[in-house]
Amino acid sequence: MGTTTRLLFFCIILLLSSCSSLVISDEEKKGIEEVAALYGGTWNYGINRSYSSDKGNESVFTISMAGTDPLTGDGTFAEMYASNIAYIMYTHIKAGKRSYQQIVTNINKGEGQKATYEFPLTTLEKVDMKMNYAKHVAELVAEANFEELEKELVLDELVPASKKEALRGLIAEGDSAFGKIGQFRFSGFQFMNTKTGKPCLRMSGNLKRSRQDSQFSVFVNAESGKNELYAFDFNY
Repeated sequence: MGTTTRLLFFCIILLLSSCSSLVISDEEKKGIEEVAALYGGTWNYGINRSYSSDKGNESVFTISMAGTDPLTGDGTFAEMYASNIAYIMYTHIKAGKRSYQQIVTNINKGEGQKATYEFPLTTLEKVDMKMNYAKHVAELVAEANFEELEKELVLDELVPASKKEALRGLIAEGDSAFGKIGQFRFSGFQFMNTKTGKPCLRMSGNLKRSRQDSQFSVFVNAESGKNELYAFDFNY
């Protein structure tokens, strides 16, 4: 039985059983409540202690979302929403004991299609370690403090040195079009590589603004212990 088949079988079992009969921690309950409050819709959850992955048998926490407005449509941001759901769960359980090694998110991509995304706790830990830095970059952008941004920006990984001044213009254009920035609200992440092959973490979300909120992404060095900025953009 393949990984996808195993997971679908497990989800069917969840749908046939009562979620209230599953024993989960208070922290896990709070995580599920936050996810439900943010995205709405229907949801199911469970702990599968014999999930088959590429790394062998692992225990996973599974949360399935369906029928929510942000998660339907053409599925363009399906992975971003899935990563945010997993990260929300992680923030609630990271300080406690866990009997599973990863969080699996099932979401509706629209047109009857569903997608499954796997997030090892080690991956979510890396994202959590970079969260304060992403917020720090967003604060510098909100302050239009390009001098400090320039000090932290590592050029020629994603942004050519010749395009450095264009970032200053992005800040001014964003403020002019949408108003001053209030705060950054995280919406998801994705790992990628820079042009030179360095590991990069894209952390995306929304900037709360005085007139209209805007999309925002921060691209940082994905290696632990290194706070290096590769780029930022007003898009997911």
